[in-house]
Parts: sequence; C-alpha cells; structure tokens
Amino acid sequence: MEEICFRISSFFDGMQETFFQGCMIAVIICGLLLIGFVLFLNIKNVLKENGKNAVLSVILSTVFGCIIMIPVTIAFSTLVNISVKKQITNVAQEEIKTLQTEIENQQLKKENLEKQNELIKQEITMNALNKQIALLKSSQLSVMQFEKINEVALLKTHISQTKVWNEQIGDTKKGWGWLANFYDDNYLVVNTYDIDAKFGIDFQNIKICKIKDDHIKVLGIEPIYIGSPRNVKHNIMKEIRTYDYDGDGNIKNKKIKNDKAAIYLVDKLEAENDEEYQNSLADMENWSFLYEAIVSSGENFIKVIFAPAYETIEFVEEAEPGEEFVPLNQYLENEINNGERQAKEIEKALDEGRNAESSL
Repeated sequence: MEEICFRISSFFDGMQETFFQGCMIAVIICGLLLIGFVLFLNIKNVLKENGKNAVLSVILSTVFGCIIMIPVTIAFSTLVNISVKKQITNVAQEEIKTLQTEIENQQLKKENLEKQNELIKQEITMNALNKQIALLKSSQLSVMQFEKINEVALLKTHISQTKVWNEQIGDTKKGWGWLANFYDDNYLVVNTYDIDAKFGIDFQNIKICKIKDDHIKVLGIEPIYIGSPRNVKHNIMKEIRTYDYDGDGNIKNKKIKNDKAAIYLVDKLEAENDEEYQNSLADMENWSFLYEAIVSSGENFIKVIFAPAYETIEFVEEAEPGEEFVPLNQYLENEINNGERQAKEIEKALDEGRNAESSL
C-alpha cells in the first residue's frame, strides 16, 4: 500500500515538474522571439531613419531587450535547476532502490538463518524427546517385568522367635471350700519359629506426579511383607491346665487335662494363635524395626528405574494442593504417548521446513 502511494505521488510530482519545465521553455522561447522581433524592427527603423531618432530607437530597443531578458534568464535558471534537481532525484532514487534491495537481501538472509536455527532447535528437541521416550519405555519395561509378580522383594531377613500364649479359658468358677475356693482352666502354648522373610513394595500403590520436565514426585512407597520361603514352626508345649485357688487367690493345685476334649480344644487354640501370628507378619506388626530400611531400598529401586529419564526424583508421603498423582503404569503410558505425539509434530514441521528451504 505504501509503495502504491509512493508511486502515485511520484507520478504527480513528475507531471508537475514536466508542466513547469514546459512553461519555462515557453517563456524562454517567447522571450527570445520577442527580443528578435524588437531587434528586427529596430534594424528596420535605423535603416530608414537617421540622426537622433535612430539613436533613440536603438536605446529603447536595448532597454526593452534587457527587460525581456530578465524573465528569460529567470526561466532558463529555473529550468537548469529543475534538470539538476531531477538528475539528483533520479540518482537518489537509484541509490534508495539499491539500498532497499540490499536491505531485502539482508532480511531474506536473516529469515533463512532464523529458519535454519529453528530447524536445528527442532532437531535438538526431537532428539531429546526420542531419548526421553526411549528411557521411559525402558522404565516401563522394567516395571512390567516386575509387575508380573506385583510385588518387588527388596529385603530379606532371618528371624528366630519364641511365642508363648498363656491365657484363661472361660470364667473363674466357685468350688468346694475344702478342695478349692475357686478354679478355672488355662491353656499354655509355646511355639518356636524359624523364618526367612521377604519384604518389598507393591507397584500398584506407587503414584507419580510430574513437576517439571526433569522433576517428578513419587508417592506410595510403603513396605509390604511378601512371604517366607522358609517358615518353620516347632510346637514345644500345648496343654490345658486347671488351677485351684484358695480364698486369697493363691494356687493350691494344678492339674493337666489329657482327655480328648481337652486335647481337641488345645489343638484348636494353638492353630488359631498360629494363624493370628502369621497374619501379624503380613500386617507388618512384627517388622516395624525394618520399616525404614525397606522404604530406603524401595526408593533406591525407583531411582534406578527413573534416574536416566529424570534429574530430580522426590519422594513424598502425601500430595500437596494442586498436585495430581497418577498410577505408575498410567503415568509412563501417558508420558510415552505425549512424547511420541510431540516428536511426530516436530518431525512434520522439520519436513515442511526442509521442503521450503529446498524450494528457495
């Protein structure tokens, strides 16, 4: 638009200069013709007349000629100035065009350099994305390999323990005074355990939150009891005893029951206590002293998996407001899909940029 306005303005300026030049030329021609006509008349009069009239005619024609020469001289000077100005303008316009061409060439070179730099940046970004995707796929593969068993054994310990159960069965009953004032039944069970226990973490509980491209938070590293490849129980003692008490509560007599009912009952009680003990193992009730060591091992295991992909791996116990944690597998799948999508977009932009560059 600016170029069109400039051309229109230049056209009207050229027309104005041409018209002005024509006027100046007309003034010069008319002035010279008028001077020539006056000279012609003056010569004619001189030839016809003599004396004072001839001298007066020469003087008058000379004065008139000088007067006529004033506008002629001004017109000629103006015409020369216009010509010089036009030449200077033409030269300036040529220089301006040359400078504009150089500026356009420099701008084009700058744009080409910017495009090349952008292509290089995109290539670097795509290479980084491909590397990140490869690392995440490697992490996903590691997780999938361990996820087949859901739980990862990170710590193994051996424990030998003796458990004693000595508890009353039923209520205390009132007896015959000369035999016993009171009596009740109690069972006594003594078991020893020889256990090789395995502890680890459950991948199903682990969740990830991405803070930055190189920073993630990990939630859900909690110890679990995986099992015992060796869990040997030895029963040292199991029996039901009847205690007789005097009026002061002192034991007067102790009798062990050996009848079938007593044996059946004590076997049942021993089995129930053993089951309760085994459940307590799974609930980590007996392993609290190993909690810190198992958590540390679990964190180190996660670092081994994710360290190639992330510079900062932060372990937290709870999420802060605004943080969204997703399950480990879902996080890896989302990151891989997003990375592949971005890589495809960058690769498409690179192809377009290369095609545009080759067409120049």
